Amino acid sequence: MKTFKVLVAENDSRVLFALGKVLENEGFVCIPSSSIEQALTKIARSDPQAVFLDVSRSVGDYNTIDKIKKINLTLPLVIISSHITEDVKKLAETVGALQVIEKPLSLESVRRCLDRIKAKIIEK
Repeated sequence: MKTFKVLVAENDSRVLFALGKVLENEGFVCIPSSSIEQALTKIARSDPQAVFLDVSRSVGDYNTIDKIKKINLTLPLVIISSHITEDVKKLAETVGALQVIEKPLSLESVRRCLDRIKAKIIEK
C-alpha cells in the first residue's frame, strides 16, 4: 500500500500537532510546517500529495496559494480556517480547493477530507 504525504501549514502548534496525529492514525505521513516560508520549501523538497493550509482571510493567502500552485499546479489543497466567511469560500472556489474545513477541526470532517484526497490521488 502506498503511503501518502500531506503537508500541514498551520501556525497554531496545537492544531498542527493534533492534525498530524490524525493524519498518522489514518495512514498518512504528516509533513508539519509552522510558517508559509517553511511550507513552500517543504512542498518543493518533499513532494507531498496534498496540502492543508490555514488561511487568515488576507490578500497574502492568494499570494501563498499562487506560490504553491507554481510549485505543483495539481496539488490538492484543503483550506482550514477559524472563520469561514464569504471571502474564504470565494478564495477556495477561485483556487480550486478540494475542501474547506472550519476550526476547531472535527475528526469526522478531517477523515472525510482524507477519503477525498485518497480518491483524488488514485484517479491521477
